Amino acid sequence: MKFTEEFLNKYLLARILNKGYDKPTDIQTQVFEPILQHKDVTASAQAGTGKTAAFVWPILQSLVTKPDANKQLKVIVLTPTRELAYQVFEQFEYFTQPFNITPALIIGGEKIDKQIEQINQGCEIIVATLGRLIDLNNQDKIDLSNIQTLVLDEADRMLDLGFEAELKEILKFLPAQKQTLLFSATYPESIKSIINQYLTAPLFIKSSKENTVNKNIKQWIYEIDKQDKPDAIMQMLNEYIDSQAIIFCKTKRTVDLLDNILSERGFSIRAIHADKSQNARNSAMKQFKNKEVQALIATDIAARGLDIKQLPLVINYDLPFVPEDYIHRIGRTGRAGKQGIAISLVCADQFEELVAIEYLLTHIIERDMLTGLVPDHNVPISNLEEPKTKEEKKKSAQVKIKEGKPLSKRAKIRRKALKDKAPVKKKGLGLVPRSRLQ
Repeated sequence: MKFTEEFLNKYLLARILNKGYDKPTDIQTQVFEPILQHKDVTASAQAGTGKTAAFVWPILQSLVTKPDANKQLKVIVLTPTRELAYQVFEQFEYFTQPFNITPALIIGGEKIDKQIEQINQGCEIIVATLGRLIDLNNQDKIDLSNIQTLVLDEADRMLDLGFEAELKEILKFLPAQKQTLLFSATYPESIKSIINQYLTAPLFIKSSKENTVNKNIKQWIYEIDKQDKPDAIMQMLNEYIDSQAIIFCKTKRTVDLLDNILSERGFSIRAIHADKSQNARNSAMKQFKNKEVQALIATDIAARGLDIKQLPLVINYDLPFVPEDYIHRIGRTGRAGKQGIAISLVCADQFEELVAIEYLLTHIIERDMLTGLVPDHNVPISNLEEPKTKEEKKKSAQVKIKEGKPLSKRAKIRRKALKDKAPVKKKGLGLVPRSRLQ
């Protein structure tokens, strides 16, 4: 497949080229024709490989070739979070501009009356979160009888967030005869059950191994004591003062605490999590995308779906509860062929989470320490080994390497030297060895 008028409407092609795409990615190439042929598809791909465009373009190509003057609702895209819904909606909004095709955004946290008005005015495409779609259907405010294509975006995340019952409810009230496109980074048993029950002879497409990290992302960890993490963040924001960063925290409380600390120190930051109002979340995202603030502090609500162009840095203030979320977090950088950096702050009581991540990645993450912030409590040294039996594969890697390796004499000397050296709090701290950035 190539970006030519042989495959694409010329106006859609112009929008694609104007957006800076010169050739399709692997996932885009693989799914384009099956979607046009109205086949059921289940697909997975690395973050940053153009997965959203992979279903947006062929869906629009189908709608353009069969225009409908009545503007009946034909396409529904379901997402697990409002942030991802916004991201997908923006893609549809941009690429539908040359055509008489209207997308609508139907999510919680916004006034439902305005959304009902949009539906009544006519729209062929709806991007929705599950709860709000169910509300509209229960109130008989939406006609789903003509749905031709259903997209389940980040299906595994829907189930992670506890939306299995809602998803099955929606699947039951949609027409039986339709195309279903399911995109999922992982395939737990719950996802396989959905596929077996609701998809018809789906084509399975995988453009990369599950749980793999983009090769354009350089990743390492800084060992640190928990109380020193705010100082570490301030050092790194000073070091990357001309760049933007997303800082991921494990809990909403930690997001708020870090937000207060950095704001009091004069840093230009915004914060988002599930307890923030939708207006506050929208405002924070808009300011960050417009480069009006240096950093965005977020829980894992932002780990999937955010597409920030040329975002150079992701910082894990905490390691996530679920190892797979580490991959989705750092996937916010290194997108579309760009280079990215992912740094994690790890204290001794997070060793098991670190090992679980390393086991998932199948390699040890490089380590370093910040000058003046060397921890009193050592993080054990990982010693990852390949499990040999089926029983071992079922166990987490931390059982195998829980004790770790002792520090070498050289490592102890270096640790003491770094600890005795006070950090320099100014731009150009030299926190990152130059070789890592080349």
